Amino acid sequence: MRRVAEWWTRGDAFDSPRAPRGSGAAAPDFLAQTDDPDKPRRELLEERSRPSAEFTTVEDEWRHQCKEFAKRQDLSHVRDMRIAYVVPDAHDRRGNLVITVIGAHYRHKAISQEELLLHAVQEMQKIGGKQYTVVFFNANVQLPAIPDTTFMQQLHTGLDYGHRRQLQAIYVVHPSTAVKAWVLALRLRMPEIYGKVVYVRRLAELDRYVATTELEGHIPDHVTEADASIARS
Repeated sequence: MRRVAEWWTRGDAFDSPRAPRGSGAAAPDFLAQTDDPDKPRRELLEERSRPSAEFTTVEDEWRHQCKEFAKRQDLSHVRDMRIAYVVPDAHDRRGNLVITVIGAHYRHKAISQEELLLHAVQEMQKIGGKQYTVVFFNANVQLPAIPDTTFMQQLHTGLDYGHRRQLQAIYVVHPSTAVKAWVLALRLRMPEIYGKVVYVRRLAELDRYVATTELEGHIPDHVTEADASIARS
């Protein structure tokens, strides 16, 4: 596996190459909350450069530093975007906790991938030692034609071993041809994740796996509109 430090110099997985900050349209209000958007990356790189004899691999040390850095990082602007979060009181049909990921809420010009990763690390602390499932709402997501699993690999590396084992399933709602191609790319690089993906064509079908009544208020309008459009087709 490539050294994880290389990731910090890459563009975003959903938009490559990454547009320079400050170019194009004015930054969203929530971006203005961060005085220096590149500060998290710079500080984490500095922390990575400090030698340590406590870890046996680069990945172990990097994982530890991500966790420690996430504890003191203000990522409220990422939380406000509601891209990925643990849904309070929501469970799948087996009683596992539920994390929702709303793909269309991600904006590469508003937040960096390292901020998104650190936010994910923060959210996973709410899981603790419990099993969980992920519900990925794919409606309105625009993906490049060529899959790039780099971010998924780095996210997987950044999670504790326990959190990796506790993942029970990933439900991809309204899967497109593009997202299926991206998932297929995981087959060779991340087979343990690939084997947990379940495609869900309609919200009614999702209810077989997750109590959708417990997701009320957490399913965006654009998702329900996409579902209605599929029903009419």
